[in-house]
Amino acid sequence: DGQFDGKPLQWCRDLLGEKGRTSSQYASDIRRVGKRLAKSVQMAEPVVLPVLSFYGTGRLHVQKKQRQVSTLKPDSRFMGYLDCLDPASDAKRLLSWFKTQELAALQQGKPISSLEACRAAILSCIPDATKVWFDVQQDALLLETNGRIQSFSNLSDGFRNMLAMVADIAVRCATLNPHLGAHAALQTPGIVLIDEIDLHLHPRWQRRVVGDLLKAFPKVQFVATTHSPFIIQSLPPIDGVRLINLDAPAHDQPFANQSLEDIAESVQDVEMPQRSQRWQSMLKAAEEYYAVLRDAKGKTPDDVARLKNRLDELTLPFSDDPAYQALLKSERVAAGLNGEVH
Repeated sequence: DGQFDGKPLQWCRDLLGEKGRTSSQYASDIRRVGKRLAKSVQMAEPVVLPVLSFYGTGRLHVQKKQRQVSTLKPDSRFMGYLDCLDPASDAKRLLSWFKTQELAALQQGKPISSLEACRAAILSCIPDATKVWFDVQQDALLLETNGRIQSFSNLSDGFRNMLAMVADIAVRCATLNPHLGAHAALQTPGIVLIDEIDLHLHPRWQRRVVGDLLKAFPKVQFVATTHSPFIIQSLPPIDGVRLINLDAPAHDQPFANQSLEDIAESVQDVEMPQRSQRWQSMLKAAEEYYAVLRDAKGKTPDDVARLKNRLDELTLPFSDDPAYQALLKSERVAAGLNGEVH
């Protein structure tokens, strides 16, 4: 179920068998919409085409390396849908698009609206970025952050991942709707799917990435997955923003104004997130240790030997903590279970 152009739209497609084709018998409505849009484009009408795109977890590394960036020939508006559901990114085509646009701007002696739309989207989503451009002499896409200039290929994984994804969305918007000019990213509707939206991002960046994307593409509906409590905490409590736990999809999860610990515990089912796993293991070991000491009274020599071995097993993983060891040893001595086991 969904909406298009303010009207309800419903469709369904099924995969008919492991090697079968996808059915289309219940997708007639959306196919009619597609045909109507295609006809409008052929008639050169300024119809707005929705952007559709998917970014999988391999979007950064499943790419081919290249030494030289070529230029692109003018294409149909529908090129904005090229490989839109391919989970990998096409950095080669993205860099070619930038090079073509920069050369066109130099040749015409004025800004190219589609290029400026893409620039604006990138700068709004990359922290501390002040400039992004394709340098023809270096044959490379360059990004300036805090006065430091780096080529796209030398950026960290987080920066390359976000720059490539944001630029790809913006380029698709500009290609699909060139008549929107510099406002293509701001005025193009659509649906963008992102698997692991926090991929390669520092926690500080995770806390702002959702807001940045919503600001850069305000008419796009983003559907994203994440395992990050920072992402969950950053979700604005506004209409249209929902958090769905896939382990309990029937219930929306609360997230507004919650601490990271509350989110980890109540939303992600992490036990005692305030403490490390090691601390919890030490606590459980100490509890069992004291239980063994209590159980030692009135035992036979064989039972005492077994209990001593168990005490050694419980303390061994934490031999690097002298205070912890000293405390447990004092209790062990008091219980008469100190010494070697023979």
